[in-house]
Amino acid sequence: MKKLKSYYVKPAKTFFYWGWTIPKEHYEDIKKHFGLSRTQKKSNTDIIIKFKNKNYPAKINYTRIDNSRKYKRQRMYPERDVIRVQYDSEYNLIRELKKTFTYSFVTNYQKRKTKLSELIQFVHVEDNIFTIKPYVTQETEYDDMFREMIDRGLFSFMEKDVKKTKESVFLKYDDKWHDIKELKEFQNRYNVIYLLHHSIDRHVYVGQAKDFKKRVIAGKGREGLSKDWDKFMCFELNPDFAYLLNDIETFAIRFMGSVMTNDVKIKSLLDTKLKLVNRHKRNK
Repeated sequence: MKKLKSYYVKPAKTFFYWGWTIPKEHYEDIKKHFGLSRTQKKSNTDIIIKFKNKNYPAKINYTRIDNSRKYKRQRMYPERDVIRVQYDSEYNLIRELKKTFTYSFVTNYQKRKTKLSELIQFVHVEDNIFTIKPYVTQETEYDDMFREMIDRGLFSFMEKDVKKTKESVFLKYDDKWHDIKELKEFQNRYNVIYLLHHSIDRHVYVGQAKDFKKRVIAGKGREGLSKDWDKFMCFELNPDFAYLLNDIETFAIRFMGSVMTNDVKIKSLLDTKLKLVNRHKRNK
């Protein structure tokens, strides 16, 4: 199958939240390649975006702007077909884009007009697989600080117009204990609250991790927990709420300490052999 032509995108505000609108000159080739037709008002096709050696699910969205919706302020738009690349639910990809194109993200966040700009190249690899290649990037002396702020979700926290009431604090909830053999399946988890369990000692440990694969390693114990622990659970936070990691970890330690024996001097409600082995309550 013939490859689609690559094109360049200047990272604007939408690039760091949901995606971008594809240049019109590529519409016909994309519609033909994916068999898109406007039999319905909206049509989606699944694609894979490769970025920094990782694959992320995304969509190509083909829709008709016809003013049938009631927009705020009754704004009217020119009627037209629009094709977009969308990844609004892929928080890990969005975070990596913010950290790679930090200059564009920060200047868009600050609504600043600058003489410098960054560019990405969107390249068709094969079938439904595409890759985002950095083409022009800018560096500043504050990049490390900005990336730390992105990891902690501080930009979203500072945005006054973000309606957090409509967003979930957690991206993924765990509903069962996983065997340590399943650890590799959870490599791409970030901003995580995790539980480790030692079945023989009947010990439980509560922790937090910005990068789950770097923090939770098979055969590595914790203070109070033997290295041969064998089960785990993890709960991934929405990056916008990463600044809550410490508070949620503290709550989890105090809560679990209240229902089982523990080493953090919390009076337990139940008389049980299960023991929480954390040695610190974190926030005092």
